[in-house]
Amino acid sequence: YARSVEAGAREVRAVVDGLELDRFHLYGQSFGGILAHAYARAVPDGILSLSLSSSPANVPKVEAAAAELVAALVAEGGEENLMERFRLRHQCNTPEMPPPL
Repeated sequence: YARSVEAGAREVRAVVDGLELDRFHLYGQSFGGILAHAYARAVPDGILSLSLSSSPANVPKVEAAAAELVAALVAEGGEENLMERFRLRHQCNTPEMPPPL
C-alpha cells in the first residue's frame, strides 16, 4: 500500500477522538474496511458494530500475497516504476488509467 494500514488506523482514531465519539457503529468499504478492521482490533472499546463491504476477510493473507507480487516485479525489473508496473499487471490492465467517474 502507498500508506500503511497502521497509519490509516491512527487517522480513524483521530477522527473518533476529534468527534468525541464514545460509542459508535464503524463502517468501512474496500481499503477503508481494512482500516476499520485494523482500528477495531487495536481499539475495540466503544464500537457497537463493525460492518465491512468489499474488503478482504483475511488482511494478513492479502498483505502477504501483495508482498509476493511486488517481490516478483522487483526481481523482474528492479524498483523503477514499481507502482505503475504493479497497477498494469495486477489492478487495471489498461495502458492508461481510466478517468474518474
